Amino acid sequence: MRLYGLVTDPTSIPVQLPPSATYAEAGAYFRPPAALAGAGLSTYFVFLSLRPLGTRARAPIAPPMKTLYLMRHAKSDWDFAVSDRERPLNERGRRDAPFMAQQLLAREIAPLDLIICSPAVRTLSTATLVAKELDYDPLKIQVEDELYEADRENYLNVISRLRPALEEVMIVGHNNTITDVANFLSPQFVPELPTAAIVCLHFDTMSWKNLARDSAEFGFFDFPKNYDL
Repeated sequence: MRLYGLVTDPTSIPVQLPPSATYAEAGAYFRPPAALAGAGLSTYFVFLSLRPLGTRARAPIAPPMKTLYLMRHAKSDWDFAVSDRERPLNERGRRDAPFMAQQLLAREIAPLDLIICSPAVRTLSTATLVAKELDYDPLKIQVEDELYEADRENYLNVISRLRPALEEVMIVGHNNTITDVANFLSPQFVPELPTAAIVCLHFDTMSWKNLARDSAEFGFFDFPKNYDL
């Protein structure tokens, strides 16, 4: 309950509290209007905020927020005579991808709503290894053809099509584009992403169409060589 009023003497504010009610919050703020103060009068604006004792204060409404994780695929294997699209992860890549997912768990990130990757074997393998560590169903990974041999605009197009209900999204992609996208959206410079690196960005917006550097908050930049593996 809130009470507002104008009084001439703040020491005698006539506030009637309901019987049998005990109140835990009350505050009064006084401001003499300039015109009245100049006339030698003292009039005050009063604000009282009252809450019954034992009741819980209303939790503040969290601001709208989207979190984007940009991850470069883990280290791939060049020893196989296959196309670029079919190139698999090597032993180091198969180690680094789940390890970086474990570092996300150590940061106590919110559960991912969606993981997206390009159709290349190395990105899908990276996304799958990450998903398993994060208890995300690998069958729900969204494969986007547009992210293979893509430029920044392709990535931004994919992001802009995300449903507003999604709040935590990871994209597993390729360099140099993944680094370019990170720097386009980040409020601070991001070095070139090594394999299995992850950049986290938060955005104060309700729509994925509105992601911009001006509304971004830098979360972190992490990669395997930060650790003694």
